[in-house]
Amino acid sequence: MRETYRVLPVYAGDVSGIAGALYELGGMTVIHDPSGCNSTYNTHDELRWYKEPSAIFISGLNMRDAVLGNDKKFIDDTLEAAASLPQKPAFIALCNSPLPWLNGTDFHALSRIIENKSGIPTFYVSSNGCRDYAEGAGRAFLSLLEKFDGELREKAAGHQSVRAAGKNITVNVIGMMPLDFAHPESLRSLKERMAKNGFAIQSVFAQTDGTSEDLLADILSSSAADVSLVLSTSGIPAAQYLKAHYGVPFVVGVPLEEDDPVFEQLRRAAAGLNYEACLYTAGKDNMPTIHSQGASDCAHTADNKNRPENGQTDTASQCIAVLSEPVLAGSLASLLERRTGRKVLVINPLEGRVWNGHETRAHSSRRLASEKKAALADPLPEDRTRQAAGRSAGTFDDSIQILRPGDLSLFGEEEMEGGIAAAGVREIYCDPMYAEIFSEGITLRPMPTLALSGRVYRNTFINYFDTASVEALISHEHE
Repeated sequence: MRETYRVLPVYAGDVSGIAGALYELGGMTVIHDPSGCNSTYNTHDELRWYKEPSAIFISGLNMRDAVLGNDKKFIDDTLEAAASLPQKPAFIALCNSPLPWLNGTDFHALSRIIENKSGIPTFYVSSNGCRDYAEGAGRAFLSLLEKFDGELREKAAGHQSVRAAGKNITVNVIGMMPLDFAHPESLRSLKERMAKNGFAIQSVFAQTDGTSEDLLADILSSSAADVSLVLSTSGIPAAQYLKAHYGVPFVVGVPLEEDDPVFEQLRRAAAGLNYEACLYTAGKDNMPTIHSQGASDCAHTADNKNRPENGQTDTASQCIAVLSEPVLAGSLASLLERRTGRKVLVINPLEGRVWNGHETRAHSSRRLASEKKAALADPLPEDRTRQAAGRSAGTFDDSIQILRPGDLSLFGEEEMEGGIAAAGVREIYCDPMYAEIFSEGITLRPMPTLALSGRVYRNTFINYFDTASVEALISHEHE
């Protein structure tokens, strides 16, 4: 029963990530599914559902149509739904749950048919319902850019270098989603922080305090930005695309402080100087690097020989860990290291790409990827085609490193329990739900995450772009 969750919910799935990524863009998202995915998404994974309209539909696939194929019904229903909307959607995005994927539904062909019949740009976001939200959102952002590459190319042609006199540095903010940044003031606070540091927002992937038309237009002009700031793993594929095709460099990190070190790296990248793509893994600016034995060093803190003779806890030697989406976790770990001078271990709970610098799957495979390499652990067919084309042209760079050697990738309750115990963790920043699987003696610092616990802790979501909120977190006022 290693696949069974006794206490914890699973993280939001790739379909929720896709719907969330495209929510505010004025398009239409169609989930091909026997029903259920839509209610799960809008009930647990989406805070905007009752406040902001969005065209998200479910196909209601039944057993007969699933067995016999009936693609015509799916096409006709999609066209009818698009025609019924008060405003013509800017695009139609198709995605799916496991059943259509297992049946081998040709979504690329369906996209072409729907686009030809409706005149609306239509594309497929590769999914199978078995990956996590960050993987799905990352695919959605990338598929959107690929579909509208003509617009990106047009905007890039008129781009003027940041080195032009008097020009503010323009930044794409990629990976800004409620599933990771659920506090209602997050977007406003981030914009204020960026402005105070002299940056102008070119685009935000993908939230707005304006209109969906303006948001989509900004994203389709992202090729004209000077640099991209990646706030989560969901933003990495789009950032890589913009760098590979339009030369827009990117920096990975969440600016948790008013004068966060990530801002200097953005300035250097925009000016064409040497820069660190991810400060957490760079080991610079007074950030102690967890070396290849980092996990073992943490484990040693649990041994009696490392404890004071008087039996009291030596807080300086205790292992601190951050368990969260890895970009946010690395940024918080860096801040804690700067403040305390102690190493902080990052624990990645997401089952998508690991981004450890040299492997994306094998280094920390899924539960379902056994010795026989189950199909769910392998790239989807369209991913293999895309990766092969990108690598042969020297475009996509899968080597971006956001985890240090010694950091952990732990999936599911059983692996999480065993891994944390083996690492000797004594203090951990994570979603409060994890408390149910921790052993006694571990101090939990609450970081509620919509992608895991849904709305359970909605009144205590943290604004990571607000100084007071972050200071309260690291000073333990959220306990």
